Amino acid sequence: LKVVLSPASGQWRVDGGTWQASSATVSNLQPGAHTVDYAAVGGYSAPTSESVTLTSGQLLTVNRSYTALAQLQIALTPTSAQWRIDGGAWQPSGATVANLSPGAHTVSYNALGGYSAPASESVTLVSGQLTTLTRSYVQLAQLTATLTPSSAQWRVDGGAWLASGATAANLAPGNHTVDYNALAGYIAPASETVALASGQSLPLARSYVQLAQLTVTLNP
Repeated sequence: LKVVLSPASGQWRVDGGTWQASSATVSNLQPGAHTVDYAAVGGYSAPTSESVTLTSGQLLTVNRSYTALAQLQIALTPTSAQWRIDGGAWQPSGATVANLSPGAHTVSYNALGGYSAPASESVTLVSGQLTTLTRSYVQLAQLTATLTPSSAQWRVDGGAWLASGATAANLAPGNHTVDYNALAGYIAPASETVALASGQSLPLARSYVQLAQLTVTLNP
């Protein structure tokens, strides 16, 4: 039996025997089925063990190729963010994960206070190549509403009612609806839409309109 390997640094053995170099020939084997294993080589995925059938008096030559593994590097903004591949350990921005099988892998991004993480994604890696990705988190916004009178309340996007002067944090950039709660003796401001930019802290000052009263005294 002769096994030719690519790369030539690979090794093989038959029936659990001594490891052989690529293109080596093992002689004096019994005709019939034999198991061939392939040694690990750094940066490559070895061929799977297999059974080969030898015929009396013949030299069987087998050609096998190792698969070069891939690498993935991801740079994140901000650099304090983290990522991971296929549910593994969290990696810092700029880290490289090596010895990955070619093909599709799932990349996820860790939560980071004050930011919206990129959505998990599928990344296809190529044999023997380093894939480099750049991803950015979106900085969240916040909104503070100061009301007159201070006993009034407000809310964002139908959420919980908030006191005057409270801050609603971790809001996605874009449009949000602000409502004002009813308050006895006052007309509340109309609901409104506010646009928030990434990283913005927007203050609002709104006043309720105090209602009036009328007393009529009749004679008789």
